[in-house]
Amino acid sequence: MLLSFNFSSPLGLWATGLMCYFSLVAIHEGYLRQSYREQVQDLPQQAEQRLQENGDTLAAVKWVIAERNSLKQQTRQRGNVLPDYLAAHRNIQKYGQAIGPTYTALYQLTQKKHTEWNRSQIHQEIITKAGQSNPNVDKNLKEIQWNGILMLSLLTFGFLLGLYTTEKGKRLKWTSFYLAHFVGAALGGTICNTIMMTIETVPFGLPIPLLSWKIGGVLLGVFLGSLLGRSIVKPLPT
Repeated sequence: MLLSFNFSSPLGLWATGLMCYFSLVAIHEGYLRQSYREQVQDLPQQAEQRLQENGDTLAAVKWVIAERNSLKQQTRQRGNVLPDYLAAHRNIQKYGQAIGPTYTALYQLTQKKHTEWNRSQIHQEIITKAGQSNPNVDKNLKEIQWNGILMLSLLTFGFLLGLYTTEKGKRLKWTSFYLAHFVGAALGGTICNTIMMTIETVPFGLPIPLLSWKIGGVLLGVFLGSLLGRSIVKPLPT
């Protein structure tokens, strides 16, 4: 059973290391979405201020689009490779570029949706919508965040259960081994994720999809980080 945390089992170590890393990723992605949502809420007001200062509606609209795209990019760069890829793929399909919509693309989409509107109304709608994050994405990432919290809670419960059932004389060694395993998995995955986020093409022209290469790199980091952590504490005396 998972809650027994059989560290002598390679499959158990692999599974619990992944659970630790991806529970933290899920929690972090939810936090990033919340931060992004709070930042974009101020964009319409900032765009209106720029409009009042220079009276250039087109410039204000283009600014708010560019600013929101910039916030998207900054948020994605702080997250995991999988959400980053999915967001980029969605934007390419919908807008034609990974970073988000251009002024022309957004104007045309709004015009199709509101055929009776004039140019001024479309511009105002673009400015207003810039302050509203996608509610479906908000909901999905909130659910993912809660799943991460649940997963981390299960791991914590397993740790406390294992600590309770371990012989008193071996508890310090067991705790060190356990913590090194999870901290190593989390750090290894995080470091490799940071590296994978910078890669735009598969090295050496290998016939592997870019997303598979990136995820594989992260999984390798989780495995090696866990292995290194356990190797460090294994020689410690009981």
